[in-house]
Amino acid sequence: LHFWEKIAEKMPHFDESATTHDVVRQVVIPMSKAEPPEASCAYATMLAGGNYRPPDVMVTHNWGNKFSHLLAAILSEALAHRTYETTARLLAQK
Repeated sequence: LHFWEKIAEKMPHFDESATTHDVVRQVVIPMSKAEPPEASCAYATMLAGGNYRPPDVMVTHNWGNKFSHLLAAILSEALAHRTYETTARLLAQK
């Protein structure tokens, strides 16, 4: 959820229609860049203090789908909810 809060700061025009592609290009990639460029790494690695950590689960997604739906689905799975609609509505409330 920390990342969700940062989206508005990095992408002021963000709204519920933003796709995963939009968020990756305008938020994730810029936040993952480092100086020198060779020091750049995956955003997940940055969150882990620069230490690579193998993923616990595989999340498949479509770059053209709404990013809010992707995040809602991931959070719903973590919370053991059967669907993501309620989580999506809560995220939309900001």
